[in-house]
Amino acid sequence: MYLPPARRPQAHSEPSSTIGEGKTANPQVHRAVAVGSSFSIANVALERGTVVQRSIGSDFVTRLNTLTTLNAALANLNPAVAAITLANLGVPGVTTAMVNAAIAADNNQIYDSITQADVILWYTAALTTAVNTTVPPYTLDAHAIPKHYQGGTAKWHNKFTANMATVNPILTTAITAEIGRIRRDANGNNQTYYLIMGHIAQSQGFNVTIQADYNFAADSVGYHGYPDNNAPVLKLARTKAGAAIP
Repeated sequence: MYLPPARRPQAHSEPSSTIGEGKTANPQVHRAVAVGSSFSIANVALERGTVVQRSIGSDFVTRLNTLTTLNAALANLNPAVAAITLANLGVPGVTTAMVNAAIAADNNQIYDSITQADVILWYTAALTTAVNTTVPPYTLDAHAIPKHYQGGTAKWHNKFTANMATVNPILTTAITAEIGRIRRDANGNNQTYYLIMGHIAQSQGFNVTIQADYNFAADSVGYHGYPDNNAPVLKLARTKAGAAIP
């Protein structure tokens, strides 16, 4: 998204026939021109009285790359647009980092008379995708090393038959597949989840239980998993015995 230039009054006077030596003025780019009941500015048709905020030259190419800078620019519009927050984006589970990335990748340009709802709509689809697909950083819980792995101290039915290098990518892949549900259910809070998945080649025929501790501020997950001889129902829940989350 582009940073809008300072608002300028619409010009109606005729331009000089040249700009500098031998250079003809382009009235559509350099000024506002009355055309019937509308104005044309930089080839953008607008209703009478509207002032476009448009990057038309090298002085106005600064991009808006964060929610903070976007809100500052929206506050300078006429009328001013209220600041956008994570809550009123309407995308449960979204993080500030996701919003900043969406703003930085967007090429829409703000203008006077735009509404907050108009701006939010630009990002909704991208943010929904980000909540579902952004892979969080993972940290293996220290107490699980090497307890639940080959050679560890856990009981045989709670121990994988392979090492961490083999098993952990399977566990984190399983969490990533459910990360959208986790983020939406946590909805801006820290929360623990239990993901009970089917058995894998290294779980001795038992289903696998993964404890995943979601941290909203860092958008990260601490985890550990183990073969579970007492987990018959496959689900994602806030407690091992609790109801599955949506």
